[in-house]
Amino acid sequence: MNYSYLKDGKRINYLTEQNITSSPYSRIVVRNDCPLHTHAFFEFTICLSGVYNNYINGVCHTIEHGRIILLRPMDEHYFEADVPHTSRDIYVTVDVMKNICDSLSPTLFDKLLNQPLALDFSIPDFEMQMLESKMSYLNITDGKSDLQLKARHRNVVMSILDLWLSNINDTVDTPQWLSLLVSRLSTASFINKNIEEIIASTNYSHGYVCREFKRFMGKTLQDYLAETRFSYAISLLANNENSVAQVAEKLGYNATSNFIIAFRNKYGVTPAQWRKEKT
Repeated sequence: MNYSYLKDGKRINYLTEQNITSSPYSRIVVRNDCPLHTHAFFEFTICLSGVYNNYINGVCHTIEHGRIILLRPMDEHYFEADVPHTSRDIYVTVDVMKNICDSLSPTLFDKLLNQPLALDFSIPDFEMQMLESKMSYLNITDGKSDLQLKARHRNVVMSILDLWLSNINDTVDTPQWLSLLVSRLSTASFINKNIEEIIASTNYSHGYVCREFKRFMGKTLQDYLAETRFSYAISLLANNENSVAQVAEKLGYNATSNFIIAFRNKYGVTPAQWRKEKT
């Protein structure tokens, strides 16, 4: 690494945006240890395999598959492991992160910066599979325009932040029913229900659920459900065993044509075209 400075007698590597110009979105790394360093940008580190200890601002975080860490600008950290582990690093400049956060919630960016501890949470295998499918887009840069890559990068970052917002069970002012509802919306058995069925499961009125969901989650229930369904659709399409019709059925669409139209409006290609490009 080319940039470093001494602090309290320790050598700290300082990663600037110049360091990520050759890989501005993401990379997969296999490593054991890394010395103490900081960043000038945000970096998500997502453990794909193995176990290691990540020491962030002096606090030890034991990381394993499905664990996600967000390193903020000027967070100091180093990590160590007995055997190599594999993780994906996703880089986000400060301006891009603020723009993405503002699109989700007007207070989210400040919340990320002002947390006493680094963002650290785990997601279940179902959500990890969907996220891995999205992240794999970033491996394919040949023949892709900068606009396409930026859109894919933004989609991945938004998905990660959505997952964190879904892990709000420990927030004292979050109603228990809402935490349960958000958790259910990530399950295959719940994702194909319509809005009325979903709201009925809470035993609250339609207006109350929609109002409280928007207040705590920063987006409407309809928008949240649509994004979750698209993420699940990508995960299913990545498996060639699922036909487009089967994917549409699992997502709760009454007609395959409706799913195809919605997918094309979201991604600019049909599900079949996406699968062909992906494979």
